[in-house]
Amino acid sequence: DYYGPETTMMQLMPDLYENVEEIASFELGGHTWSGFKCTSFDMPLINLQSEAGDHEFQLALWCEQTNGTISLEDADVKAIIESLTPNA
Repeated sequence: DYYGPETTMMQLMPDLYENVEEIASFELGGHTWSGFKCTSFDMPLINLQSEAGDHEFQLALWCEQTNGTISLEDADVKAIIESLTPNA
């Protein structure tokens, strides 16, 4: 989902999830991402956030899909994250 720069995103709240494991901050696509792995409704989930000036990014990656699993290490996932840019 995209929301304009006038939208203030809620901070990620690990307390709302189970099996929370912090992810070390990392650079990808010119942004520094931080967040955590967790489970939500018994499904593995990765929540990430980053900022670029006045713009905020949040990303939720549901790791188990109908046709298989995905992770932050997958080339396609990295390519999508790298393509995220603020919309002026």
